[in-house]
Amino acid sequence: MEFSTMRGKRVSITGIELDILAKDTEFARAQYINLAVPLAPAVEVSVVFSGKDLNNSIHRPERCLRSQGWNLLVEKKVLLKNVLGSGFDIPFRTIVHSKLVTLKDGREINVQRLQYYTFFGHETITESHYTRTFTDMKDRLFKGYDQQWAYATFSMPVTQVYADQGLIDSSQALNLEQTEQILEDFIRELAPLVIDQ
Repeated sequence: MEFSTMRGKRVSITGIELDILAKDTEFARAQYINLAVPLAPAVEVSVVFSGKDLNNSIHRPERCLRSQGWNLLVEKKVLLKNVLGSGFDIPFRTIVHSKLVTLKDGREINVQRLQYYTFFGHETITESHYTRTFTDMKDRLFKGYDQQWAYATFSMPVTQVYADQGLIDSSQALNLEQTEQILEDFIRELAPLVIDQ
């Protein structure tokens, strides 16, 4: 994947998301399409910036996904090495999740997505909700400040499940490993452009 062939557009944040999180929470969301591969699915990127009320500002996506009816199939830690050069690694947690969706014509189809997420603090990057919480409590107690966390997610559909259901041609489908590779390549290309080193 060449990042120069990717084009992004901002995506609106839904009212539901705004209603359930603390009022000083800030969002940014975009979808990127690959102009060189027009039939490839979009990569969705979201960043949520925590407010002062950390408990109601950002949280593990597993909590929201389950409440939205997603089944969590696989969860694991992934360390992307040398993302920013000179040995700078970024830890991510990945989730493969699926659910049944009813189409307008009444048919039910299975959809599946892959999501990478991590938490960026002022001094710490972690994929662990517990490490983030502990670090935040420790810094508030002993240093008198909070990390001002940013929760970043990168996701896209695993389109092989559409081919398996006869919805798209199998030659256009991406299996889980191919989807992982696209997301990891995308993160490696985008991260140096948006993260201060």
